[in-house]
Amino acid sequence: MSPKIHAWPVPRPSDWLGYVNQAATPKETHALRRCARRGAPYGDEPWVAGIAEQFGLQSTLRPRGRPMKEPDPFSEKRVLTPF
Repeated sequence: MSPKIHAWPVPRPSDWLGYVNQAATPKETHALRRCARRGAPYGDEPWVAGIAEQFGLQSTLRPRGRPMKEPDPFSEKRVLTPF
């Protein structure tokens, strides 16, 4: 038994076949790979932010690892410069 294909919820664009067969840009390819590695949603920023909030995926949008420490301006290890 073959699966049933549902009708489009909106009219299909006339140039759909050409659109889906065009090559991805390097920027799109990089973004898709990053999303696949992190398990993050892919799309426009407002949509991604909403989906991440809805499904608790905010951590997939942040850089991995701990944030870098800010240098302590009062540390004893600082280098003093002569006047």
